[in-house]
Amino acid sequence: MNHRNCAARSNSAIATSFGADATIVSLGEVGGGHATSGTGIETSDATQDIHVGLANTVKPGGLVLGLCGGQTVGSGVTDVGLSVYLRTPDYGALVLTLNFAGPDAAAEAQAAFTDQTYNLGDWLGTVPAEFTMTLSVTTDQANSGFYGNFIVGNVPSVDAGAQRFDFHKFPALTWHESQHF
Repeated sequence: MNHRNCAARSNSAIATSFGADATIVSLGEVGGGHATSGTGIETSDATQDIHVGLANTVKPGGLVLGLCGGQTVGSGVTDVGLSVYLRTPDYGALVLTLNFAGPDAAAEAQAAFTDQTYNLGDWLGTVPAEFTMTLSVTTDQANSGFYGNFIVGNVPSVDAGAQRFDFHKFPALTWHESQHF
């Protein structure tokens, strides 16, 4: 899969949410699949750690996650879950959870990874932030899996209609390393 497709501006929702002034912080691919010779149920986790700091952003603004290029392999995907955790020096929180289970899990995950954006919150540009994104894929057949691309951008002005989480309002939340998946 080509994770650069998310940045190619060919995805209209991503292009609209990011606008012309976004700074790309990270892009890549997450996914998992069943072993080719395996039997039974298998779960694969793919984790990406993303650092947001003064060195890789232009100015304060919203942090936006774009999902694109979802691809299902085989017919044995039974569960797909995406979790995004945020940590700063003072607090941490689960900022996004997407879960798809059952016979339509693959199709629903693929739809979620088709030109969708999620506002991960306002970033003031004064403290570093770390995001940990984990995609968990459960399959019950060999040669089955799910893969998708992501892009994270620092966007000076965020679409008011985007889902929003303002982590600056929750100073009492703490990050516990034991919760790191």
